[in-house]
Amino acid sequence: AEDSFGAYDMWKLDFCSVGKMRGVGWALCYLDPHSGRLSNHWISLHEQGHVAGFIPLLVMDVWEHAYLLDYKPAERASYIEAFFANVDWKSVESRLQFGESALLEAARGGQERLGRFVIGRIRNGEFPERRES
Repeated sequence: AEDSFGAYDMWKLDFCSVGKMRGVGWALCYLDPHSGRLSNHWISLHEQGHVAGFIPLLVMDVWEHAYLLDYKPAERASYIEAFFANVDWKSVESRLQFGESALLEAARGGQERLGRFVIGRIRNGEFPERRES
């Protein structure tokens, strides 16, 4: 976060600001595989609006159904604070390391080699989101 925003607190402020935007959707922190920098984005529909080729590191659901059992609609900021208190930072770090590995692989051999690298890692169960039940 420091390389992209100057400090973790600046990244968090930006991410939280995205999550507080009017409307419903998701706040996402992505890794840009070309520059290695982080960027925060608002996505209103799960199947549209994602930045092509970017790697999602942290996703916060700010649709009201995500927090209405515990918070009123006007208490979205309190929900966001609770969200940050419960982030599994080891999983975020794992996604970041995966993204950095993909970035290095792309630098070595271009898109085709990157695709083979990512598919191979997924097939080997090394992708961070894959869990054994």
